[in-house]
Amino acid sequence: MKNPFRIFSFLLLAVSVLGQQYTNPVLWEDLADLDIFRVSDTYYYTASTMHYSPGAPILRSYDLVNWEYVGHSVPTLAWGSKYDLASGTSAYVKGIYASTMRYRASNGLFYWIGCIEYGGTYVYTSSSVAGTWSQRSKIATCYYDAGMMIDDNDTIYVAYGNTQLSVAQLSADGLSQVRTQVVYNTPSSIGTLEGARMYKINGAYYIFVTRPANGQYVLRSTSGPFGPYTIKQLLLNLGTPISGGSYGVRPLLTENLLVSGLWFHSHSGPSKDPEKESVPVCDLTGREDNGRFVMEGKPSEPHVMGAKTGTRPPGLHFESEPVHLDEELLLGPTSSGTIVLNYANMKDGDVAGFALLRDTSAWIGVKRNGDTFRLTMWSGLTMTSTWQTSNAGSEVAGTTISGGTVYLRIHADINPGSGKQGRFYYSTTGSSFTQVGSLTLNNAWQFFMGYRYAIFNYATKSLGGQIKVSSFTVDAPGLTAQGKVPPPPRAAQQAARFLSGVNVAETDGQVELSALVPSNVPSQTNGIPSACSDYHSN
Repeated sequence: MKNPFRIFSFLLLAVSVLGQQYTNPVLWEDLADLDIFRVSDTYYYTASTMHYSPGAPILRSYDLVNWEYVGHSVPTLAWGSKYDLASGTSAYVKGIYASTMRYRASNGLFYWIGCIEYGGTYVYTSSSVAGTWSQRSKIATCYYDAGMMIDDNDTIYVAYGNTQLSVAQLSADGLSQVRTQVVYNTPSSIGTLEGARMYKINGAYYIFVTRPANGQYVLRSTSGPFGPYTIKQLLLNLGTPISGGSYGVRPLLTENLLVSGLWFHSHSGPSKDPEKESVPVCDLTGREDNGRFVMEGKPSEPHVMGAKTGTRPPGLHFESEPVHLDEELLLGPTSSGTIVLNYANMKDGDVAGFALLRDTSAWIGVKRNGDTFRLTMWSGLTMTSTWQTSNAGSEVAGTTISGGTVYLRIHADINPGSGKQGRFYYSTTGSSFTQVGSLTLNNAWQFFMGYRYAIFNYATKSLGGQIKVSSFTVDAPGLTAQGKVPPPPRAAQQAARFLSGVNVAETDGQVELSALVPSNVPSQTNGIPSACSDYHSN
């Protein structure tokens, strides 16, 4: 499970990376509980997303340094109505953690396997990482912190467990369990072991496991996948790679050598603080130009569910619903997000804006009251220890605006340590920004997932209003009061980003995104609605 006191670095079986110079972390994003594997000359990376939908992002690289997003293994979290926040229920800090993914050459399928809420393990498959993923089965056993391995004879094994470590053998189609057996009981002298990753090398079976917060061990069997296993310590009491940071599951490159069947490990920091980072949870296409990320609608087959579609100018179009919320990643160690918001077609009572979203949140946006549009910043939105809304926040600054378009910007410092700030700005011209407030970021680990930018739009009186977000850029190290937003580049390298809670329809090359209609949405009149998570279709 994603644990702020556990380190699991992904492994590089060489001293250099194609001659490149690189700096750790190679990804300063909230991509925890990573599982990486190689197919031919391509590396794939999957990570935890907890309660966010779609889940289990997939990244691709050809050198372990440069990564791009290509899809999600779990298109919707179809594990009960609480994942839709129905009838006041929620699934915060549940869902996907410490899952595993592999490619099976014999049938040309990618397999994703993950235990959900300790109640069983789900199997998803796809013939393409960027294609359609389908839930194929549910296995009654919970494969906690799973690590999948496909043997030379095409048998699928899964190592899993916390302290009591087990190996399961799956059926020929990989959709059910044939056998499971405890292979190692961790002695009290070692303590907790979890985060299993299973490999077969030169005829021997290896299970790498982590000792929270700063140790790593390896089990080795030469008698088969079910053991017996011997154990060796790889590292213990390793210092934090970044000054002021804490331990966590993070993407680092490390050097590992296999000598005479034994693993030797050398650590190469620095790393990042996993407690204050974002998760990429959008289904958008991004373009990168001179280090600047520009978000656009991702072309898709027509997909209509409870929302009108048609030809519109480029941009993100959000119909007002009881609540609509879309999130996007933060980049570290500092970054800014800037949106261009057209609010002219909001209806009376509509609220739309831009937020730093976590269990302690703040936002800047526009509220329409009659014929008046108010630029407003709200702070103090908090959740309880059981993830219910404890405070909907209050306004800390505001002013009347006109003209129909406003630029909203958030600059976030996610360097390690406490007291880091998110700062909120607005502009009516896009060239000079005024700061209206700030938020002290909460780095307590219990919520697990980190901060992210969020664009939202909701109605408090009647439906039918709409906003358009004509530009959403993420800049690193980030822009503050100065820094004009340039127009989106026409041609640049494509990199996928992932957005949920929307329908996507393409008509004559124009991409429209409009809100899904969630059922039983809790009412909310001030601040971001209490049910601020991803809505998706069943």
